[in-house]
Amino acid sequence: MKKGIWVAAGVLVLLIGYVMAGPFLAVYQIKGAIKERDQEALAEHVDFPVLRGNLKEQLNGQLMGEMASSKSNDAFAMFGMMLADKLVDVMVDSLVTPASLARLMAGEKVPVRPAKGGEQDGETGGAQKSETGDQPTEQKELLADASYHFRSTSRFVARVTDRKGRPLDFVLTRDGLSWRLTNIVLPL
Repeated sequence: MKKGIWVAAGVLVLLIGYVMAGPFLAVYQIKGAIKERDQEALAEHVDFPVLRGNLKEQLNGQLMGEMASSKSNDAFAMFGMMLADKLVDVMVDSLVTPASLARLMAGEKVPVRPAKGGEQDGETGGAQKSETGDQPTEQKELLADASYHFRSTSRFVARVTDRKGRPLDFVLTRDGLSWRLTNIVLPL
C-alpha cells in the first residue's frame, strides 16, 4: 500500500515538474526552430492563426482608438477607417514571419512592409539588414535578456525590452501538456 502511494506521489511530482519546465522547453525549441529556419518545427510551437488574430485585435484597437480620439468627421478620416483593416492585415503579415519573430525576440524593430513576390522574409543567410541601412548585421541572441514568469498554471510570459525600454511580452499558453506561443503583447 505504501509503495503505491510513493509511486503515485513520484509520478505527480514528475508531472508537475514537466508542466513547470514545459514553457522553458517550448521557448528553447522556438528559438532553435527560428535559428534553423525550420518552418515545421516552428509551427509545432507557435499557434499562427491565434497569434495573427490576437495581433490584429491589438492593432485594430490601437488604430480605432487613435482615429476616435482625433474627433474628425471629414471624408479622409472615414476613408482612413475603411483602409485600417487592410493596413492591419499588412502589419500582422509582416510581424508573423520567422525572421520578424526573431527580430522581436532580440528586442529589435521590425519593419512593417508587405512581402514582395518571390522574396521571403528571413532569407538573409544568418544576417539581417540594419535599421539604418543596407549593411547586414549579425543577429542578436533571441530572448537573451528576457525575464520569464507564470501568469497562471496555463499562461507563461517571456518579456523582452526593446531598444527604447518598452516591454514586449511573448505569451505562451498551455494546451494539455504542451505549450505554444499564442500572443505577442506589443508596446503600443
